[in-house]
Amino acid sequence: MCGGVPRLQGPLTRETIVAEATPPGEGGIAIIRLSGPLAPAILSQIFRGNQPVEQWAGHRLYAGWLVDELGQPLDEAMAVWMRAPRSYTREHVVELQVHGSPLVVREAIHLCCAGGARPARPGEFTLRAFLNGRLSLAQAESVAQVIASESRAALQGHVSDLGGRFSRLVEQLRLDLLDWLSRLEAELDFGDEVAAEPQEANEARLLGLRQRVSRLLEGGEEGRIARRGVQVALVGPPNAGKSTLLNALLGTRRALVSPHPGTTRDRLEETLRAAGRTFRLVDTAGIRETEDPIESMGVALTRATAEESHLRLLVLDGSCSLPPLDPKVWNPDLVVLNKCDLEAALPVEEVVSWACAPALSVSAREGENLEKLLELLSERAGRVGQGSELEYFLTERQRAALHVVSSHLEELDATLRSGLSAEFLCLDLRAASQALGEILGLEISEEILERIFSTFCLGK
Repeated sequence: MCGGVPRLQGPLTRETIVAEATPPGEGGIAIIRLSGPLAPAILSQIFRGNQPVEQWAGHRLYAGWLVDELGQPLDEAMAVWMRAPRSYTREHVVELQVHGSPLVVREAIHLCCAGGARPARPGEFTLRAFLNGRLSLAQAESVAQVIASESRAALQGHVSDLGGRFSRLVEQLRLDLLDWLSRLEAELDFGDEVAAEPQEANEARLLGLRQRVSRLLEGGEEGRIARRGVQVALVGPPNAGKSTLLNALLGTRRALVSPHPGTTRDRLEETLRAAGRTFRLVDTAGIRETEDPIESMGVALTRATAEESHLRLLVLDGSCSLPPLDPKVWNPDLVVLNKCDLEAALPVEEVVSWACAPALSVSAREGENLEKLLELLSERAGRVGQGSELEYFLTERQRAALHVVSSHLEELDATLRSGLSAEFLCLDLRAASQALGEILGLEISEEILERIFSTFCLGK
């Protein structure tokens, strides 16, 4: 694990835990995982092979049989023993592979519990890995994110975080804060022997720290995009075919379609995976002046959605003239001229000049040019969030902690410029380093740990 040892670490419980490590239900193979001091002894009781378990080489699969209390075979199986500390939890870990029958799995877990194990709680294997110093808390959180990844980009980022990239940078930042803190405390305690650093040196050091925190937060936003997808707002006048386009891109009917203007009054968000990317398409209410208070609320929500989205598609009816709206207000990334199966009324060149954005003719109803639209979306999505050279996959807890660090460094900047004594600088440095320690799990409450690991699946 990067950095120190979690403050909560003490003698871990001597209980041995067991859980199915594969999803419940029928399948080709099921894996039962045990961790704790009794794991090898329990395996000896329930597994029969050509060689006693005590003589096994570590990290090697052995073939044999799962047997009951009387030694009667229940299933053909394979097993592996990963000796402590060379295991995921740094305890003795045993994994038993059986056929994916729910009955066999229940029997195997029952036999393990009869041998002295207890059912594991969600995330308890990873919790033990964290408490034993195998993973930082940030790495442990990445385990759950890897399992929940919905895109290749998200998976690659979470695997990188699991390897400790983010933890190492946070730990180095924390050590640099503590180095400055120790320097200031030495000035306070031994002022006659330790010369104070010049104001310019302190300001330069603080600037570098603030820039590093900013880069972490910026990179975290890129990670959020890769994890949740690029948000694409479909905006435009009523009856331009936004809902039809949404349905066509999704390949299913999700939005209500009607020839009557104002049908869509609320936002509808759906996920689309295409061209190796994840998009969150948001259908919105049509833009127009209206006296209807409910429809007016829908238009206001459309504005808010457009502002918060990464990309904006301005959808127009290509068989009609230009609508009475200001394209600069909506700042479109791409104009979609829908209904190209009807007689064209809007030349693409005119629309490009009017909107100051590229335009593409499509037919949502007939499916024409939708592949080209997805290509253009993917191309523009690749430019989203390229302001940072780093990419991290922050949890909300990690992001909140970095904002706390940023806030304390901002206060420190004000203190430094005001000329107050080093005592006040130490207060903010100490608080900022503590917030970084919380990201790594060096200073963390049992309540927060319970909240984090309760979201994990059983067996992990």
